[in-house]
Amino acid sequence: MKIGASYIEFRPTYLSPGMKTDKWTVVTTGGLHILGEVRWFNAWRGYALIAEAGTVFEEKCLREIAEFTEEQTNLHRAKQNAIRRKK
Repeated sequence: MKIGASYIEFRPTYLSPGMKTDKWTVVTTGGLHILGEVRWFNAWRGYALIAEAGTVFEEKCLREIAEFTEEQTNLHRAKQNAIRRKK
């Protein structure tokens, strides 16, 4: 499964069963270059991009990355809230 963007793609990274948060590799469309990884960043209590050294982003890619991280953070929080309510 991959989630498409105009110049970039977010590809899920498959984790071991014990992992609590998801990860995605951010690549150029077609997967020729790895741009970074989106993963949970505890200090900010949300998903963030950890970019590869030397990568350059223009405003459209930055906007898409920001929207993706915000969406994934909201989904994660909703899932965690649902788990807490069941307890």
